[in-house]
Amino acid sequence: MIQIQQLKDKSLEEAIKSFENVDQSKLLDRLKSETTYTHFVVYDGEKILGISQYRFLDADIAMIDCIYITPTERKLKLGDGLLRATLNSIEIRKGSSVIFYVNDEECSFYSHIGFSAFAPQVITSKFDIENIVEDRPLNCLMYLDSISDFFDQPCKSSVKR
Repeated sequence: MIQIQQLKDKSLEEAIKSFENVDQSKLLDRLKSETTYTHFVVYDGEKILGISQYRFLDADIAMIDCIYITPTERKLKLGDGLLRATLNSIEIRKGSSVIFYVNDEECSFYSHIGFSAFAPQVITSKFDIENIVEDRPLNCLMYLDSISDFFDQPCKSSVKR
């Protein structure tokens, strides 16, 4: 049975080591184990199929650093469930907006489900965006202004690319 839940019973390093046929060093580079980060994991029994990571940048703005599903399991559309669990957790913790760095090929998918291309002027008054995105290009940064509006919309029945 597939379950999505917050990572609690294992360390982050143990969880990453359990991924099969994955470049674990690249995943370790993207994920951080500091306590300021929250991780959700997709389990199939004891096997881990995916992981997400987020942190709060401000009281109401979160940054999703990673949503990862193993390549062999992507056809099951587990990423949508992992994204929704992650957004739900952020909203429960009083977050209202999300910044999310995605790959070039994922931009159209996230635009289709309600994310927008990031506009720095939206939030630069609160913090320095350059320190947040590090060496990542801003053209791959997506923004969700309202998590509650996201959940008010019906699910998209097909992926538009």
